Amino acid sequence: MACDIFIFTGANDDNYDVSLSFNYMQRKVPTSLYKCQKLRIIDLGNNWLSDTFSSWLGDLLDLSVLILRSNNFHGGINGFVGQLPTKYLQNFNAMKNVVKKNTQPEYVSTGSIYYSITVTVKGVDQYFPQLSVEYTIVDLLGNKFEGEMPNIIGKLKSLIVLNLSHNSLAGQIPHSLGNISEIESLDLSWNQLIGEIPQSFADLTFLDFLNLSQNHLVGHISQGKQFGTFDNYSFGGNPKLCGFPLTKKCG
Repeated sequence: MACDIFIFTGANDDNYDVSLSFNYMQRKVPTSLYKCQKLRIIDLGNNWLSDTFSSWLGDLLDLSVLILRSNNFHGGINGFVGQLPTKYLQNFNAMKNVVKKNTQPEYVSTGSIYYSITVTVKGVDQYFPQLSVEYTIVDLLGNKFEGEMPNIIGKLKSLIVLNLSHNSLAGQIPHSLGNISEIESLDLSWNQLIGEIPQSFADLTFLDFLNLSQNHLVGHISQGKQFGTFDNYSFGGNPKLCGFPLTKKCG
């Protein structure tokens, strides 16, 4: 049974996690979540929400995991529409600052309760029973975002996972994405992106999953460094791309 949620009754300043995925939520994102100024995790994926990117998300300075992904299991997709919001993304301080990796794992928790999520990482849905404090994620898979990707995303330097696949994003891939030095999984597939692949991607030494397939990218795929680790899957569906690992040679 589908339900509409207008008021999140548990909202208060001490909330660190809101996980409302797989809840058949309809209409808009509950604005009452704005009260939770200490939120680190918002997981509203796999629902039937129809909304624009809520402006108050930009005021959640500690937010490190944002999941608004679609509901493939139930056959519907979220209806978030409009351009990706530059002025909100620039406030995500927790995603800008690179956390120094410790030898002793630390997880997001309150007391003995550890936060868990399911998110698409490296092309596969993965369940994290304990979410590391070092893990910063933006997963907007399967919505209707349009327009160009804002350069400000490149300032979210602590991002580990960025998934913007299956939207309607257009324009060129911002060169600033090459500044996200910690990123391990980048999925921009199934959009309408044009232009060449930024050379800066070759310097993303932690990047071990890249999917740029099913766009309108052009030009020569750079060789060496990280690009040597990717296969045809990462670049397929771009008729004007050429060079290894594609079979199409550059002219």
